[in-house]
Amino acid sequence: MITNSINLPNIIYSKNCISDLINITKKKKCILFTSNSWTTKKIYKENINYIKPVKVFDNIKPNPQLYSIFELNIDFKKIDICISLGGGSVIDFTKGILGYNLINNKKLFSKLL
Repeated sequence: MITNSINLPNIIYSKNCISDLINITKKKKCILFTSNSWTTKKIYKENINYIKPVKVFDNIKPNPQLYSIFELNIDFKKIDICISLGGGSVIDFTKGILGYNLINNKKLFSKLL
């Protein structure tokens, strides 16, 4: 059996999670995965300019299908941070896209080991 280890993501839980996120993303290239409903919320509108993602994927639907992961072409070697803002579907989609790219991109995979 072949096994590989990867670094688990940092998950931020705090009373000041937005200010923590703003501090963490300073001078970093980040992408944001979210849903259309989150982009209409006050907390998103007030803080998106501080986070400054290079790309926002805001069309993640509830219970995303596997093909939606295969459709995206993201060069994660140029990204420092991935942010998942939303509920279970957005979080699952983010995990899926990262896992798919990890498996299918040997350069990225070897970089993470």
